[in-house]
Amino acid sequence: MKTSILKKIGTIALSAMVVGSIGAVAGCDNGDNPNGPGGSGGTKILVGVQQTRGNNYEAMCKFLDALKPELNFTYDIQLMDRSDNNNVILLENAILKGVSGIITMTEMAASATQGIIELCESEGVYYAGYMSDFWKTYSDGNLSGNKPKDSKYCLGSVSDGELDSETTATWLFETVKKSPYRQIVLTRAPEYAYPGSVAASEVFKRLVDEYNATAEDNDKFELWTKGVTKGAAFQLDYGLPTSFASTVTEWQNWGGDNLALVGLNYCAGSIMGISSYNDKRFPIFNVGWDDDVAKEFGPLTDATKPVKALCQTPCETIIYPLVRMLNAINGTPYSDEPTKPEDKVIEAKYCHIESPKDITDGSTHCLNFNDARDLKYALISPAEVKELLAVNGGTFTKLKEIISTWDTEYILRREI
Repeated sequence: MKTSILKKIGTIALSAMVVGSIGAVAGCDNGDNPNGPGGSGGTKILVGVQQTRGNNYEAMCKFLDALKPELNFTYDIQLMDRSDNNNVILLENAILKGVSGIITMTEMAASATQGIIELCESEGVYYAGYMSDFWKTYSDGNLSGNKPKDSKYCLGSVSDGELDSETTATWLFETVKKSPYRQIVLTRAPEYAYPGSVAASEVFKRLVDEYNATAEDNDKFELWTKGVTKGAAFQLDYGLPTSFASTVTEWQNWGGDNLALVGLNYCAGSIMGISSYNDKRFPIFNVGWDDDVAKEFGPLTDATKPVKALCQTPCETIIYPLVRMLNAINGTPYSDEPTKPEDKVIEAKYCHIESPKDITDGSTHCLNFNDARDLKYALISPAEVKELLAVNGGTFTKLKEIISTWDTEYILRREI
């Protein structure tokens, strides 16, 4: 049953009052449609993003623009907000104005998502994630009734990096181990944003303990412990206050020339923006990517470039929610469509950058890192994506298998 006209009018009117806090539509390619980037014709999909700048965003837009004519869809971009309330209004309006699907990088609390899913069910709209592990959406949470994951309109998500805590923590440890730095400040994101960072910090600590058990005294690691209350890492909240400069100074005084910061999930930009960091810069090994942070990337031997490790998920992983969404909208699900909700969240691997060669290789092998966004560097062609549609003989197993092959070695060194 369609939602009533009165509800539609009321919701859209409410949105007009808060639109300034949500953010404007940010298009990639406006095509021939003055109302958005999708161009004319085809299934209309909303893509909710966390930022409208940077190499991953630009590469995603270029890739989607190439896919549009092949797969017969249009899309609009919306910048999501940190407020669940604002995001709910944004998504409600998109649904009631006629989108057939929503792909979002921003996950809301399960209760907020459930409200959107119920509207999706009434309007025949599909919902999926991109670069998100959908841990809130797919947890039981505190919902006593229906849960988002149980709806056929909730198609799952593709993660931003490995789903397990072991892989990322091990990569970071092995990278730091190759460096001369042994006084380590291990940091992590808040649990509400990246709950896996707590477990990852414990893995890192275990690897440190195992290494220290046989290392020479002058080669042993020491982890910063002051203020560490859960796991083995110091929690960094988003938007560090000016007063945090004194903590950075404490780190500098503690570690001296032997100090390095190891960040589990996107801490580098916040730290590098602190004034006291620039008084005495120290190397940073970071999970995640930020274009401004990447400008400071350099080899271990270059003291002028403090960022020593970064990673990023390739934009082409958006084929997971997109292909599944087009299958659902067209009424052609996969013959091997997963039946368990948890199986609808799949893993995309990080591309690890830890040397200037990796940057160079990325620029000639990967759409994300190529400044010209040359589509010949895309991990998969539009024609190959089209073959993954169920109507063309594609399967869920094949879609998942292709994405699973996109690891660092393949992304940076494959033959083109």
